[in-house]
Order: sequence, then structure tokens, then C-alpha cells
Amino acid sequence: MSVAKTYMNNSLALGLALAFFPPKIALLVALSEIPWTTTLAPFNYFIKKISQHRQKEMLN
Repeated sequence: MSVAKTYMNNSLALGLALAFFPPKIALLVALSEIPWTTTLAPFNYFIKKISQHRQKEMLN
């Protein structure tokens, strides 16, 4: 749910940048989408590893 809200907020930021700011600013906002979308997979991997580690600790 929160990931979907993040994408909606980024889309809103891009729309506002296109409407009220120069094209260079809109380009920066559009390029900021790349880190948002590419860091999701490593973040999920990290969360899974942490939860596995905590489960192992609870069993010991």
C-alpha cells in the first residue's frame, strides 16, 4: 500500500513540476523516479534477510 502511495506522490510531483517549473526542474523530478523504482528490490531483499535472522535468533 505504501509503495503505491509513493508512486502516486512521485507522479503528482512530476505533474506539478511540469505545470509550474522550468523544464530542467521537471527533468530532475523525472530522473528522481529512477532511484525510487530501482531501490525497491534491494530493500525487499534486505528486509527478508533481517526477518530470517531474527527468526533464527528466536529459535536459539
